Amino acid sequence: MEAFVQIEPYYTGYHMRVLIPAVPMTEMDKQYYCMCIRANKFKYGFGLQANKTIEALLVPDTDEIPEWVNKKNFPDVSEIPDYFLEDGYKKACWYLDNIDQETFEKKYSGAIEKQEVKFSYNDSTWCEFDVAGENGLFIIKPGKRLTKSEQHEGETFFLGATKFNNGITGYIDMEPLYHEPCITVNYNGSVAEAFYQEMPFWNSDDVKVWIPNFEFNKYIAFFLITIIRLQKQHYSYGIKWNQSEMERTRIKLPFCVGEDGRKTPDWNYMERFIKSLPFSEGI
Repeated sequence: MEAFVQIEPYYTGYHMRVLIPAVPMTEMDKQYYCMCIRANKFKYGFGLQANKTIEALLVPDTDEIPEWVNKKNFPDVSEIPDYFLEDGYKKACWYLDNIDQETFEKKYSGAIEKQEVKFSYNDSTWCEFDVAGENGLFIIKPGKRLTKSEQHEGETFFLGATKFNNGITGYIDMEPLYHEPCITVNYNGSVAEAFYQEMPFWNSDDVKVWIPNFEFNKYIAFFLITIIRLQKQHYSYGIKWNQSEMERTRIKLPFCVGEDGRKTPDWNYMERFIKSLPFSEGI
């Protein structure tokens, strides 16, 4: 029951229905009917398709189309920065409703490191490193299961297997399981979603805690999080990234060569790169 207005020539697949207006309609009339059609999604699912029944779908008559459909003044989106538009319609609407663009740009859009650090990737400057193990970058620790009945509202962050809100799904009255800055990674639910944590928290058993074995800060963390999230392609809700798999994982990072000739992650480059990005002043 997803519906769209098409204004360009197109070719459609088999599992589609093309609704051609029987009477003259404006483009906004058609958008209104798309909204009405989508409102019927709750009647259908993967096992209950909207095939022949779509012909009997009840929608408002053309004389029932509200006046605001063709009179609404839509906001000018030409002044919204690309980084909001690319992140989705809801964030763009939030920007329009809440942000003074000039103030926002002045306060947040700057980079900590004014000289841009160029990103480059090739096999001569990046190599694989063990996530865990004897020479691994992290110690991976588990969370602890809490049932709904055991969760009571409090002030401790509770992290679940979500991809939203930095992993926080609630606040509980338990003592935190972990206090030190670290990265949390979902092994279930939104698999391979990763977040930087700098406040004490309690994490569910669907979330693993990656405690660094190196000098760590939030700028390095944000670089690593992007790399960790690339592992999503290997896992899903049905193929979990459990702790043993995590501990066997290797990730590619930029490296430098130490005095002993060994390759080590180039933490300085990672930190400087993040600091050179727009909006790094707001981290």
